[in-house]
Formats: sequence, C-alpha cells, structure tokens
Amino acid sequence: MQAGRELFATQSYAETTGLQICVRAGVTRGALQHHFGSKVGLFIAIFDDLQSDGVARVADALADHDDPWEQARAVTGLLLDVYTDAEYQAVVLKEAPAAIGWQRWRERYRINFTDVVRELIGSFVAAGLVKHSPAMLTVTLNGALTELSFEIARSNDPATRTAALALLDDMISGFRELNRNNSQDPNRRRADPTPP
Repeated sequence: MQAGRELFATQSYAETTGLQICVRAGVTRGALQHHFGSKVGLFIAIFDDLQSDGVARVADALADHDDPWEQARAVTGLLLDVYTDAEYQAVVLKEAPAAIGWQRWRERYRINFTDVVRELIGSFVAAGLVKHSPAMLTVTLNGALTELSFEIARSNDPATRTAALALLDDMISGFRELNRNNSQDPNRRRADPTPP
C-alpha cells in the first residue's frame, strides 16, 4: 500500500507498473495479485484509504462543534484542506477518474463523503434551519464541493483554496441570512429559535 501510494502520487497511473510497485515494496508480483488482484485493485484500495482518512478528519471536525454554522465552516474548511493534500490530489482527484472510470469514481467518492455532508445537513434539520429539501441541500453541497475539489487540484495557486473557502462561506452565510429573514415572517414558523 505504501509503495503504491508513493508511486501513484508521483507519476501517472498509466506509467506505473505492477513490477515497479513490487520492486518498491520488496515483494513478488504474486503477493500483489494475492492481496489486491491487480494494479487497479491496489489503486482502488489506496483510493479508499485516502478517502477514509479524509472522512475521519472531517467527522472529527463535525463532532468538535455543536452549532450547525460552526460545523459547516469547520467541515468545509477541512474538506478543502484534504483537497489540497498533494497525495490526495494526485491519486483521488487527478488519476482516479481515468484509472477507475468516472462512474466508479463518482460512486466511491459519494459513498465516502455523502454521509458526512448528510450528517451536516441533518444538524441544520435538527435545529429547524432548513427551508429546502434536506436531500436537495445534500446534493447541492456535494456538487459544489466536488467541483471545487477539481478546481483546486487543477490549480497550482494556493489562492484557489482561499477563494473556494470564501465562496463556501458566502453560501453558508447567505443560507443563514435567508433563515433569519424567514424567522421574521409571521406566516412562516420560526426557523432559528436562537438567532446568531
């Protein structure tokens, strides 16, 4: 796994051979086939491992805050940190769509991160702060985060991450303002019992 991570993070999937991985790891090709089936099997295991690390970091950030808005800022900021990690970018964002196919990439990405986003939206629901369908909000935030992850990976400019965070912060703030306005409308139920 470590040998594969090092190689896939520094050269393209197509250029990386099973033999290179085995030589780097000090194992036989039979060992690679026994544990992972093939190069693509190893790549998927590394992809899932990087995703799991990212999800664990984000889940910890979610648990560290009680206020939904603080959770949203912590989670989005940490997700952008994950996206700027060189190894994550190389394997998950740059090589994986071509190596495992766009549809499989999308399914595996969503399996890992959709639950975190759904939990975040669930905290808004529990606080009575959701005007729109929670499912649609989850899809919208997932879509924004996915596209921003690719934009960050395409750019070599650290300012891209800063710009992405500012955009997400504005989106969250706009949602907060929307709910504050709704709470003042007598024809709507009070959306936020504890205004910020």
